[in-house]
Amino acid sequence: PLFHEPIEAWIHGPVVAELYRSFKQHGSEPLPPANVDHNKFMAEEIELLDEMWEMFGQFSATKLRNMTHSELPWKKTPTGAVIPRDLMKEYFRTQLVKTEA
Repeated sequence: PLFHEPIEAWIHGPVVAELYRSFKQHGSEPLPPANVDHNKFMAEEIELLDEMWEMFGQFSATKLRNMTHSELPWKKTPTGAVIPRDLMKEYFRTQLVKTEA
């Protein structure tokens, strides 16, 4: 995992409650640009984050919400409960695209 905080199944999708509390004052407005200390990440973590931004950064909050509602970890977890990491790991393992090096 890139972080240790639990991810909970909320009605509008998966949520890291601590992050929600930090940013909820923005309501439905876009979040301000992040001031990220890249030195705390290893090169392969930065590469992964860049890939995720390239893939998902283009989508609106509504589109991302709808995407999470079709994913089994959120669908199988009761509202308000922590989504088990093993469930996420198994689901996202099926989403990997194998490429030849």
